[in-house]
Amino acid sequence: MSTQRDFDAQSPIRDVVAALLALVLPAPVHELIPRLTDMVSACKGVVEHRGKLWGELSEGEGNIVATRVGVIAHEIIRTGRSEETGERLHSRA
Repeated sequence: MSTQRDFDAQSPIRDVVAALLALVLPAPVHELIPRLTDMVSACKGVVEHRGKLWGELSEGEGNIVATRVGVIAHEIIRTGRSEETGERLHSRA
């Protein structure tokens, strides 16, 4: 998995969330990344950093963002829905 140092410090948090989702989600659901990025960006632990750049986060804050992405991605892979948001996610295949 990528570490905090693997992302450009000048990247907006939203872009880092999208990049992390692209790393952990299987290709068949990549079309959902824009929608999932919005969902993750609104979650506790991430929303507090709206408008910040990746390099502005402490190591702990970056870990929280990455963990939130991982938890939601795991739920989607396992169940097809996010318990965090209660929303069912369907691919447009």
